[in-house]
Formats: sequence, structure tokens, C-alpha cells
Amino acid sequence: MRKVSGYLYGNHARDKDGVVASMLMLEIIAYYSMRNKDLFDVLEDIYEKYGYYLEIGESIVLKGIEGKEKIMNKMDTLRNEQLEIIEDEKVLTIRDYEKDEKQKSNVLYYELENDGWIAVRPSGTEPKIKFYIGVCSEKMEDGLARLEKLKRFIKI
Repeated sequence: MRKVSGYLYGNHARDKDGVVASMLMLEIIAYYSMRNKDLFDVLEDIYEKYGYYLEIGESIVLKGIEGKEKIMNKMDTLRNEQLEIIEDEKVLTIRDYEKDEKQKSNVLYYELENDGWIAVRPSGTEPKIKFYIGVCSEKMEDGLARLEKLKRFIKI
């Protein structure tokens, strides 16, 4: 499984740059050290001000042509269902990026109440469907419980 992450700062490079990201982290550490704070304190301040934003990504891999067809059928079903509730959470908006002329893509995005969301998309290169879930909560435990509840939506 491929997971990619990184950081791009400024406009000197067109790809993620680990060296610059490390230098920025050291600058942040130095800045807060001079104010008698460590990064954990700063992170706790951020959580207190903005809440805990938690995300997960899960994939379901199927085999062969039958798997690809099953995934396409799942996407068609989701498009046609126009869900109003997902795992006891109200769906505020459904964005179907296949209908978007500027950002056309085979992606469904469900905006949920209380700053939650779910995105679903098939892989373009293999018989795999990907589910992404994000939530926000005041307490970490509540966010983790909400993620677990929403993970029940991940099925074919």
C-alpha cells in the first residue's frame, strides 16, 4: 500500500521537501522554547482553540473484472441513493465531482453535521475503492468514537 505525505514550503521547489520541512520544525521548536513552551503544550493550545480534527482512510481491494464492476456498481448505488443520514449523522450536502465541469472526477463527498465528512472514490488503476472519513470534536475520545461509528459505512 502506498501512503504519501510531505510538505511544500515557498516556491523554490515543485515537490515536497523533507529538508525544508525539518528546518521549519526546528524553527518552530526554537520559537516556542524561547517562550518556555514545548510542542506538546502548543498542540494542546491548538486543540483547545480549534478542536480535534481526525481523519482515516480505508481501502477495499477486490479481484479482477468482477471486482471492478462491483466497485462501479457501488458508486452508482451511492450516486442514486442520495443519502440523508449516514450512521445516525445528518448529511448536509452531497457533492458529486463527476458532474463538476471544473474538477470532474469520480468522487462523492458527503458533508455531515458537526464538521464531519466522508469521501468515496474508486482507484483509477486497480480494482479498489477508497473511503476517507473526517470528524471534528472537542475531545479526542469523542472524535475517535465518531470515526469508529462512521467506519461502518465502509462496505461494498
